[in-house]
Amino acid sequence: MTQFLGNVSWPRVAVVVGLAIVAFAAVRLLLTGLHRLFARRFQSAEDRKRLETLDRALRYITNIALTVAFFILLMSEFGISVAPILGAAGIVGIAVGFAAQSLVKDFFRGVFLLLENQIRLGDVVEIAGKSGKVEEVTLRYVRLRDDKGSVHFVSNGEITTVTNMSIGFSYSVVDVRVPSSADLDRVMEIMRQTAAELEADEEYGPRIIEPFDLAGVADWQEFSVVLRGRFKTGAGQAGSVKSRFLERVRAKLMEADVPLHEPVTRLRA
Repeated sequence: MTQFLGNVSWPRVAVVVGLAIVAFAAVRLLLTGLHRLFARRFQSAEDRKRLETLDRALRYITNIALTVAFFILLMSEFGISVAPILGAAGIVGIAVGFAAQSLVKDFFRGVFLLLENQIRLGDVVEIAGKSGKVEEVTLRYVRLRDDKGSVHFVSNGEITTVTNMSIGFSYSVVDVRVPSSADLDRVMEIMRQTAAELEADEEYGPRIIEPFDLAGVADWQEFSVVLRGRFKTGAGQAGSVKSRFLERVRAKLMEADVPLHEPVTRLRA
């Protein structure tokens, strides 16, 4: 061991280590500079999401590439021939390749997810039967966190269909159920008034893209009628707009003495 270490050119090892440190720092500065450059040009939230996702993926790939290159150069300085290792790795790689087809599938699917802008950090998506907010996108998996706080790691190879609720805009569909005996014209007028107030609201108005669209009767049963309307909102804003609208329309219906439930008469023997 002493003889082996004595044959090592430690100045050259120090140079390799120094070059590795410089390379990691230079790549980090380069990627940071590119991120800031494109961030100034991208004004929309959609473009910034994509930039952040691609930035993290690119950092992940470059770190792996630089680490592999560093260890190869370091082994050569310690007198370890790289060629036999690479040859053996090629032979073993063929055998392992059949067992690692899922990893290859994950990798290529991850590349297309990023290039086609299907999933970005912060998006709310449904993939492979799981739904939640995207916290991380790599070339191997997508990490989601659902409403309960549970974290799901979904392999990219399992993703065949992506349902993204955060691209462009969302629709907030609101249903108001009233007794069949209620004055429907009065109820629809209250819904329009509530929608107009919500659109003029300082907090919720900017979340609404287009005026309220009242479709009318969506369902009619023996004791109740469902009136349906729709808001076009910004991406990810549909839930909050729907919740606030229903809160306000319920209060207005109660003020107008519109019954919310059909009274039930029970007969006793």
